[in-house]
Amino acid sequence: MSPHGKLILVLGLAGSGKSHLISLLKNEFCIEEGFALDEENNIQKLLEGLSEGKCCVVSERKYRSTEERDAFLRRIVDASCPAPEVKIICFDNDLEAANHNCRFRRNKSHDLNGEDHIQRNVGDSKDYEIPIDAIVVRIHRISEHLRGPPPTSPPVISLYQVS
Repeated sequence: MSPHGKLILVLGLAGSGKSHLISLLKNEFCIEEGFALDEENNIQKLLEGLSEGKCCVVSERKYRSTEERDAFLRRIVDASCPAPEVKIICFDNDLEAANHNCRFRRNKSHDLNGEDHIQRNVGDSKDYEIPIDAIVVRIHRISEHLRGPPPTSPPVISLYQVS
């Protein structure tokens, strides 16, 4: 019998905090964005990781709907022996908070003002379904002043006196 892998599925609107959470999760295999762009190949890589007993993280906006998510999970469980442990972590479906973060985050250089992601969120929030057994995470708003450089230089603090 092969090792028992773990699949963590992270879901949420753009700007919800998925990338930040994923960076904190200890994993040995991760496909954060674009999983569905090469879904067949990525599913094979995921199945290999799970068969080796790895902790695998996937985040894909396509799986926000129950139908797509269930089809994906059925496929993974049916193709795995033994079936992996599955955890689903969902960020709140809080359109206002997610869009706020899209406007003020700095980690998406291709969408500096967040407008592309905000437009996508409007549609995504309508069919984003959080499963009853998911771990639900509140969206924390990014402080607006973090977007640009600090208004003044930070003070220099030293434990040593210079004479």
